[in-house]
Amino acid sequence: MTTLESRVRASWRVQACAAGLCAGTQVFLFGTGIAMPIALGGSWIASLAALPAAALTAAVCRRALTLPQTHGKLTGALHLLLALTLLLNAAFALCGLVSLAAQTLLVQARALWSTAVALAAVALCALTGGAPRLCFALRFALPVLLALLTALCVPMEVPAGLFPILGAGVTELGAAAACMLGAASPLLMLLLPPQALARGGEAARRCPVPAAGFFVGRALAGAAAGVLLLLAASVNSTYEALLKSSGWGERLRIVFGGQMRGGLIQTLLTVCQMMAMALLAVCMLASAEQALLRALPKAKKGRAGLAALVLLLAGCMAALIVFGMTPALFAAPLLVLPTAALLILHKRLGGKDG
Repeated sequence: MTTLESRVRASWRVQACAAGLCAGTQVFLFGTGIAMPIALGGSWIASLAALPAAALTAAVCRRALTLPQTHGKLTGALHLLLALTLLLNAAFALCGLVSLAAQTLLVQARALWSTAVALAAVALCALTGGAPRLCFALRFALPVLLALLTALCVPMEVPAGLFPILGAGVTELGAAAACMLGAASPLLMLLLPPQALARGGEAARRCPVPAAGFFVGRALAGAAAGVLLLLAASVNSTYEALLKSSGWGERLRIVFGGQMRGGLIQTLLTVCQMMAMALLAVCMLASAEQALLRALPKAKKGRAGLAALVLLLAGCMAALIVFGMTPALFAAPLLVLPTAALLILHKRLGGKDG
């Protein structure tokens, strides 16, 4: 393997690890926001449906990357759909971030203020770039920290019996599992090659794309981490605590049904969770800009594409401040529809020469 091929493979590794981290975070967000109200403590069982969905998504995206780039109105429309899908993922991640902050670190802050700060931070990070590399740098540290801090926060009085982690019934588990399929949608960022390839010139773009297992393994690892976090939330919760949870922000707390325990360790756990959600939002926004520029190359001038996406994202968040987070939770499972459409039409999204 030449030096150039090693560097190109490293770029793909960064992209794949970032996608895996995003998938794991989205699995946890979907599980606490959508599956848990339906299946209660069995949300972790329902989230297992995201594993094959993640593997299939990563494999199809890798196949699309090996195809030559196509042009035309349909290709442009698909890239616009890809940009919109990734942007909606960013909006959902921001909703989770704001909801968790409102229940933990920023209890006294107004929703408008915390949302504006979160949106500004995500936009600035996307403007400067580098979020995938940060995900790559934290690919081991962040999951280990989450696991360690969760273990340290677990109370001595744990629920008795297996009922809390078995769910509310087969019908509920099936419905929750169907909703969890959309959690694999952040992996659509793999339809886009690393931006480092464009700076590497024609020789870098001609280097071979890694095998499917290269992407599938990292996607499954990330999604499995999200499932394990949901399992931890279910094990440390009671049936009554899940029924009484009044909102998404409360369910986002991992330990003992979201009961606030205070202290430095609990605060660090919350910060790690919020960091993962922020990275998801930034990666989705940056990938949405990349997809938009493929459809509208002129939007690259003055970062007009990113500005337009940030304005759309601000509009989404403003609507959710007015109407609450419930519409976002009901609409999130529908992300499986554009995801399926993009995977079916992946031959028109070929990106090897992009």
